[in-house]
Amino acid sequence: MAQREDTPADVKSKASELANMLAGSISIVRDLFHDLMPPGIENRDIAMCLFDYCTGFSKKTGIAVEFFSAAWNTSNPKK
Repeated sequence: MAQREDTPADVKSKASELANMLAGSISIVRDLFHDLMPPGIENRDIAMCLFDYCTGFSKKTGIAVEFFSAAWNTSNPKK
């Protein structure tokens, strides 16, 4: 059975597709690590980190999220 040899254009197309898949995978892993350990959690109050996470989630997804904490007198600690 004869093997088909890929043309340079085929190889370039496959390489581009793989590069895009790899870039997407890297982005997903970064998001996962960020979600598991948000930046600043070691230095800030957990409620502040949760507020920032909810705000970022809302901006990223378009889904409205309100965060309230008994530790604050207001729903927005940055005001």
